[in-house]
This record gives sequence, C-alpha cells and structure tokens, in this order.
Amino acid sequence: TRRATDLQEWRDNVVAPAVRQGANDIQGWSDRVVVPVVAEGASMVRHAPAHGKRIVQDGYKSVAPVVEPVVARVATTIEQGRVMVGHGIAHGSDLVAQGVEHGRHVVERLRTPNGTTPPPNGNPTDNSNAGATAE
Repeated sequence: TRRATDLQEWRDNVVAPAVRQGANDIQGWSDRVVVPVVAEGASMVRHAPAHGKRIVQDGYKSVAPVVEPVVARVATTIEQGRVMVGHGIAHGSDLVAQGVEHGRHVVERLRTPNGTTPPPNGNPTDNSNAGATAE
C-alpha cells in the first residue's frame, strides 16, 4: 500500500537520521561534558583525604606556635599545683602533729601545776592528809 510505503520512507528518511543525530549529539555531549565532570569528581574523591589531611596539618602548623606554649604552661601549672598541694598536705600534717604535741604538754601542765599529781578528790588545796605519817 502506498500509505505503508510513505510511512516507511518517512521513518527511513526523517526519523532514523534524526534518531542517529540525537544519539550522536548525546554521545558528543557525554564525551565533552559528562565524562570530564565524572573524571574530575572521581579525582577529587580520590584526593580528598590527602587534601583534607594537608588542610588539617597546615591549620595545626598555623596554630601550634600559639597553642603548644599554652598547653605546656597549663601542664607546668598543674604540676606546680600538684607539688604545692603535696607540700601543703605535708606541712599541714606537721602542724597538726605539733599542735597535738603542744596540746598534750598543755594538758599535762594543767593536770600538774607544780609538777605534782592533784589529789584524787580534785581539790589541790585539800590538806586533809597533811602531817600524816606512813606506818
């Protein structure tokens, strides 16, 4: 039929070349645009860890001269504080021991004002046994 032949010619002469041209255009666009972008992205992904590491290292290098002395001073201050607390504890312990010893001597002097032991009734002026002789 004539109509089938016209349709086939139209497909062969118009549609098929347009499809081939479209496929070529898509392939060309893919080769020119997509492939390089994908390759660049892949390269960036491959190099990202090293790039990030360099950024961190460079950042550390820029702040290290400021941060490291502060960290060292803090560590020194902490150690000095630890030593001072240790000395304070030892000194406080010595002071407490001296206070206890002093208190013991004061209590002993209060118990025996003249170096004598107070009588059992606790009255140092009680002379009820004065002049008594031992048998």
